Amino acid sequence: MCGLIYSTSDFSSKPAIWEEALRVVECRGPDNQNSKFSKHGSFGHSRLEIIGLGAPGKQPFSLDFDVDCLIYNGEIYNYQEIAANLGIKSESDTSVLYQILNKKNYQFLSQIRGMYAFIYVNFKENYIVSGRDKFGIKPLYFMNSGDGEISFASVPAALMKIDATRKLNLVALMGFIASGLLHAGSSILENIYKISPGSILLWKKINGRWEDEDILIEPRVLPRVDLKSALSNSVKSHLTSDVPVGVLMSGGIDSTLIAAIASKYQPNIDTYCLINPDYPSIDESSFAKRNAELIGANHTEVRFNIRDAKNTIIKLIESTGEPFSDAAYIPLSILCQSISGKHKVVLAGEGADEIFGGYKRYQVEKYGQSKIYNVLIKKIASKIVGENYYLQNYPTQKNRAISFLVENVSFVAHSKLLFGEWQATMKAFPQITQKAYEKELNIWNLNKLALKSKGINEFRAYDIREWLPNVFLEKSDRASMLNGVEVRVPFLDEMIWQNVDQSTIRNSKKQLLRRELINLIPNVSLPEKKMGLSVAISELNQKNGLMEDVNFILKSKESILHDYKVDSELIDKRSQLSPEFAFRLAILAHWQYCWS
Repeated sequence: MCGLIYSTSDFSSKPAIWEEALRVVECRGPDNQNSKFSKHGSFGHSRLEIIGLGAPGKQPFSLDFDVDCLIYNGEIYNYQEIAANLGIKSESDTSVLYQILNKKNYQFLSQIRGMYAFIYVNFKENYIVSGRDKFGIKPLYFMNSGDGEISFASVPAALMKIDATRKLNLVALMGFIASGLLHAGSSILENIYKISPGSILLWKKINGRWEDEDILIEPRVLPRVDLKSALSNSVKSHLTSDVPVGVLMSGGIDSTLIAAIASKYQPNIDTYCLINPDYPSIDESSFAKRNAELIGANHTEVRFNIRDAKNTIIKLIESTGEPFSDAAYIPLSILCQSISGKHKVVLAGEGADEIFGGYKRYQVEKYGQSKIYNVLIKKIASKIVGENYYLQNYPTQKNRAISFLVENVSFVAHSKLLFGEWQATMKAFPQITQKAYEKELNIWNLNKLALKSKGINEFRAYDIREWLPNVFLEKSDRASMLNGVEVRVPFLDEMIWQNVDQSTIRNSKKQLLRRELINLIPNVSLPEKKMGLSVAISELNQKNGLMEDVNFILKSKESILHDYKVDSELIDKRSQLSPEFAFRLAILAHWQYCWS
């Protein structure tokens, strides 16, 4: 696991700028840093040594630097199998990926089990190949400069060190304020773009500008197996490592199942859990501790102090260059910081809720689409809650669900269930929100169509293609890599994806996974209510002075929003904002402090 930077510009004559850019990604790979420069460009790599320790996996990687070069972030768990199929040596997963790309055997990329983001540059033929794994587990960004050069990096912050241009992408900015999403294809700045999950792109310079085209990869069809076999196969594969592997446990179904399966292959496995004794209603640690005992794990508890959040917020924004909307970034980062001296690699349950339908909003969607409930429920709901304006004081999830039933089933309703605030943003920033609204609606409709063949409902389709890669996986990547820890996600494996009949998943109880877990641990202890890495967000705002940051972003003449005529009612009644909306505004203020 690593941080990477590549630019077609030669920065050997500008070492201070290059060192600043490389320093941004140093936390992602503290074991080793290297750079290479030539007339063909500049390569930078910060490495976290996990597979192919030492020289075999050292990057930038090339057999002949006059011909080509590879920089890569990720892990290929089945690299030895792929090497055998290709008839090549398998000193490390890096060397195997290099040989695939060097020989233009792009179809072999479909055989990869793992996660990756890579840049391969062929100097002789003057082309670049960029790639990102199917689920978007690992990030990759690019930036076109005005001089016709192009740069790539693991995070926008590194690109922002290379080019100090700071022109806001207002459509993306409003989308972030309204829903918390920064979609692939854009970023908070106009000149930086996030490459989409699953994209394998060939870049060539045409008329002085780098242009890309898709390299189409046929998906690998795997043998049909039962869910138990698929889960075991995936977890075993994700344990591939030259250093010890641990497990993050929350106390719920997903991480407990991962830990239980992993313990079959690695007895006495180390497990880690965050405890939140100040807020017992959102603390699952007692369940995690009991279940860890049942599987014979070596369990460690890490305490989360909500007053430690602000320093972590600053570090996250400094190391990535983007704001974030999910407050769970903060406790996850603190947990990873605590374990970084003991483990470089941990497994986690990310992705299970999307693949197996674990969120309650999927059940709400089912009711909203029901012909039986349609008329009656909407009439009752409209009388109970009325319209969900942004100054509704701390709306509960229940009220949001009822309010959803008044709406047509759409991305606005889905956003509402996710603490989105489209009505708030539209009213507060009417000049610039309409374009963001139209873009979101278009993305919503495209995602519905993309997964319709699998029988997946609208909300879950949107989550799999948008929220999972652009919020939840970014959270896992950035919070862990800030502390030099790699998080692996066994549920996001092609073996599982291809062997689960998505059309049969219709509720929020994850019965398929629950059944497998009970078979493994008959006496398993599970909370009645899903909590995970929950945060008492209103308390977080208050105890870290984040409402002062809200005041700045809404009222200050220095605010990046000042020119867009913030609605006066929002300013006057800012103390009544929902905690999630206030948190996003505060995070935006911190982004401005760090990067504008």
